[in-house]
Amino acid sequence: MLERGYTAVLTLMERAIGHARRLYTRKKLSNNPHLNFQICVIVGCVLILTFVLSVTYYLDDLDRIEVRIQEGELGEPRTRIPDLLLKEYHERLSVINGYDRFTSFPISNKYLAESNTDYQRINLKTFGGVVDKSNGDAEQVTCNDLKFEDNVDVSKQQYIGFDLEVFLEKLHQIEPYSELIKKGRDHFNAMKMDDEEDELEGAEEVIEEDKLDEYKKWLRFGGSSVWLPEYNIHYMVSRVFYSPSGIPNRAFVSFLYIQIFDSDWNELPAGTALDLPFEDKMRAVQPRMHGLFQGWTTEKFLNFKKTSFPQILPIPFDYELEQFSNKYYFGPEDPRVVLRRNPLGFTEPIIVFNMKAMKLTKRVMHIYIPFSNDLKILKKRNERFAHIEKNWTPLMGLHDISLTKVKFVYSFEPLEVLECDVYSGNCDIIQKPEKDDYDYFGDLRGGTQLIELPLFSTDSLPPVLSSKFQLPQDRKVYIGWARTHLNECGCGDSMYRPNFIALIEDYDAVKNTYAYHISDISGYVDFNVEITPWFPDQVNELVSGMSGQCIGRSVLIPNSIAYWEVDSVVMNGRTYSRQDLKDMTELEGERESFLFNDPMGITLSSGDRDVRIVHVKGLLDYVLKLPSLYSEKRSSEDGDPFNVECARRASEEYCRIYAIDHDAAIL
Repeated sequence: MLERGYTAVLTLMERAIGHARRLYTRKKLSNNPHLNFQICVIVGCVLILTFVLSVTYYLDDLDRIEVRIQEGELGEPRTRIPDLLLKEYHERLSVINGYDRFTSFPISNKYLAESNTDYQRINLKTFGGVVDKSNGDAEQVTCNDLKFEDNVDVSKQQYIGFDLEVFLEKLHQIEPYSELIKKGRDHFNAMKMDDEEDELEGAEEVIEEDKLDEYKKWLRFGGSSVWLPEYNIHYMVSRVFYSPSGIPNRAFVSFLYIQIFDSDWNELPAGTALDLPFEDKMRAVQPRMHGLFQGWTTEKFLNFKKTSFPQILPIPFDYELEQFSNKYYFGPEDPRVVLRRNPLGFTEPIIVFNMKAMKLTKRVMHIYIPFSNDLKILKKRNERFAHIEKNWTPLMGLHDISLTKVKFVYSFEPLEVLECDVYSGNCDIIQKPEKDDYDYFGDLRGGTQLIELPLFSTDSLPPVLSSKFQLPQDRKVYIGWARTHLNECGCGDSMYRPNFIALIEDYDAVKNTYAYHISDISGYVDFNVEITPWFPDQVNELVSGMSGQCIGRSVLIPNSIAYWEVDSVVMNGRTYSRQDLKDMTELEGERESFLFNDPMGITLSSGDRDVRIVHVKGLLDYVLKLPSLYSEKRSSEDGDPFNVECARRASEEYCRIYAIDHDAAIL
């Protein structure tokens, strides 16, 4: 951002000096005294711009306590690649992109066969339709009128672990991170020693306790994953944080940790290396202001580098040990990973997360491209930051035209949608709601990314199949799992659980505008998984009227849709694989006669202490039965999302029943 500012200031100065020279030449030729004033004004402007440039350089170099990963640790500055080598790189990329999309699948046949016996049927209830209270009939509509229910199958949960020793070894290889942890330990040990009555004995006890319980101070959760078919791996990013107290919501600092898994969800051995394409950049120097200054342009080109996994992402961030509020939370938090097609022709992950930006004195959203090590702050164009920026939900379609932009649901309540440039971080508002409080966002918040239905967004299924489920023109349907945050609803201080959500996008080709609405949404869904207590050590310490499960927070967060693909289709009682379907140009039967084998992997975290995955089947069949998908009523910013209120009521009822089942006091 500062580089853009420097370039803009230099450009203005160059134009001002050029104009002053022309005026001076005219003055010498015409002896016009009025030109003296204009020349003085221009010279004054140049001096002001010079001052601004100097101040921005000074502010950029303020002495702050920061963790900065030096460029030298990531590789030397690039120079132009010889044409012969560049040709080799493009040939290598062609081999990578030449994988068989019909046989590549996120979970192996062995894994599918073993998990088939572990599925349980659950009833999924959603509320569909947007009710406009401006018409007289809206008051008569009840939640029961909007309800749709059917069954889906859910597997048993599988925990996705990590080796703390490997993580710490990687951490200490990054010197700024390692030094930060050492400083943090010393700082918190000193704080504990101050609280001890006997400082000497207390210091020894604290230090010994820290050695014994060090593993309890490192927690990992928030695992978000995508499938990279080119490499047959699941690429997962999770948040690993250091909490001196061992309590999740008292973290000192967080790091982003990358692990890769095979199609059986086994982590590949430490040290596994992949030769990854990335977008390299080279600056070409251009003279400015008649040679007085230098500017630059950026040339992007394909390059490759070998990357070893697991990997701690080298995210730079600010920190301060002496916090007035004793609230730290430094480093990147709540990562979400999605895929994009790079303009150079390869698929790569992009990671979004929130992080304190201390120069802005706010928590704001960031976007990071790990293959290229490119980090940007996300910001609405021409608008200020909200008090806290977090929980943006990526909105991803596999066939999105733009290769340089990503859409986000900025907030669900009220519904606001942005489109952000990957390279600049600037975000334009696509749909903006009216709200009295600029900083307001409701209880329904981001969880997983929202992805387009695989029936309409994949090359592995023939168009003749999707034509059986014709949507209104220029409509896309996105599916995901949000979460609702309820305070004091019956169990603990607060409760978080996933909510199924369907978002409809309608494009108006005449106006070239997009409109969105939440077409369908469920109450709380827990996938029949175990909930990790907020204070695990107190789970059996009963308080009067309250079980250990309902002490503190009751948390289950959906982090990502790790994959959602159609493996086979049943038509008129016969099963067809993707291989069988790929050359089909005609299909007989109505849409009710088609059934899809569509495993979806959902990564979850509970108690802010773990990463797990469940697999869901039958969700595509469920979604394709929703009446709202085929309604000719277009999305609109008008009206009140009554179905969201119905989902909230269902979530509150879930919380009440959960509290009763766990012997908690009903508040």
